[in-house]
Amino acid sequence: MSLATPTAGYPPARAAFALAWPAPRRLATGLWFAFVLFSAANLSGLGVESAGSSLHWAMRSVLCIAAGGYGLFYFRQTWLDLNRFPYAWAFLFAIWATTSALVTGRLFGVAASVTLWCQLLFVPIALRQMGGRRAIITSLYALQLFLLGCWLAHLLIPAYREWEPNGTGGFRNRLGGLAHPNDVGCNAALITGLLLLAGNQGLIRWRYLLPGLMLCLASLGYAASRTALISVVPVAMLVVYRTFGRKPLLLAGFGVLLTLVTLAFAAESLGLGITPDRWAAGLSRSGDADEIYSFTGRLDVWKFAITKIQESPVCGVGFGCVRFAMEEMNGWTPGHAHNLLLNMTMATGLVGGLLLSTMLLTQIVQCFRRPDLFPDLLIILIGCNGLAESLIFNHIPDALTLLFLMSLVWRQQSATLSESNWQTEEA
Repeated sequence: MSLATPTAGYPPARAAFALAWPAPRRLATGLWFAFVLFSAANLSGLGVESAGSSLHWAMRSVLCIAAGGYGLFYFRQTWLDLNRFPYAWAFLFAIWATTSALVTGRLFGVAASVTLWCQLLFVPIALRQMGGRRAIITSLYALQLFLLGCWLAHLLIPAYREWEPNGTGGFRNRLGGLAHPNDVGCNAALITGLLLLAGNQGLIRWRYLLPGLMLCLASLGYAASRTALISVVPVAMLVVYRTFGRKPLLLAGFGVLLTLVTLAFAAESLGLGITPDRWAAGLSRSGDADEIYSFTGRLDVWKFAITKIQESPVCGVGFGCVRFAMEEMNGWTPGHAHNLLLNMTMATGLVGGLLLSTMLLTQIVQCFRRPDLFPDLLIILIGCNGLAESLIFNHIPDALTLLFLMSLVWRQQSATLSESNWQTEEA
């Protein structure tokens, strides 16, 4: 008598699908897609308080707990990555983040640390079961769907639009929709990088990528996030360098330099009087050059964050609790320190800041020792945007933290963008 197989009695098409997509792999992929999609959005960043934002918050929490439970179910496999570096740095950081929340006695910080643990446990087993190729494609589809949702919500729901003074007595409209314009811009930059990665590695044909790239560029321009726009440049340069070598970059750099010199000479010859102040005023949103010189008011925020770090250098104000410690300055109350390293040091003290710095420096060093396009792209995006924003390890689960954790464990698991090498894992 022959032994029954998992696909015995299935129609041929269903049997082929079941063999190609084992149940754990399907579940991990579905959880990953939903987590990235719902965590990329952040309605509270728009200041919207409604039933929709409450429902969204609840769905994010449920997905986060489900992901953490999935990681716990496969803890024997997950543990293999938790006690190996560089992913062990994230493990140590989660331990310290929980400690800082408990020491400061903030219940909100304890809840934030729970969401961090859920992500930490989920990422290694999800990547192991999906494989690098499917993880990247799944993330890309989820983020593109999020970006389309931003446009639809922005166009159809006036309450989800972001308005700000334009310096001429009126207001300008920035792309928000499902998140703050700065977050939309950062995610658009991330999607641009992933699309370039997919094209470079042959995951998706270029003619299918062009519409997505056009949507990302339009989103970057309409969101008006200058930091996100700047971060796209080194990402594109890295892809060009890894694809074609150094020569095209040198030619492009020479062309840009020649253009700038020509424009400067023409402006001086015509007596246009283009000074640094006029350039800065043109780049600002308000028409005031001081906006650029003060990094849109971020200098005051950074000084305040440094003062708070000096007041509590060991444990900080509590993981995920920075927004409760911020004060009004120049007519606005920031929700974070507008710098990744300062924000995390303010939250978890010097120990947490040092652990975060170690994770980032490890990835930078690996860019040169073991080049790999996905983690290298991600560390460039985080490095550029992290100068002005708090991108990862926030008080609520977010897509970029999930992808950063995946980049930490990527080389550790020898993940690749070739066809998935999924193998059956025992529970």
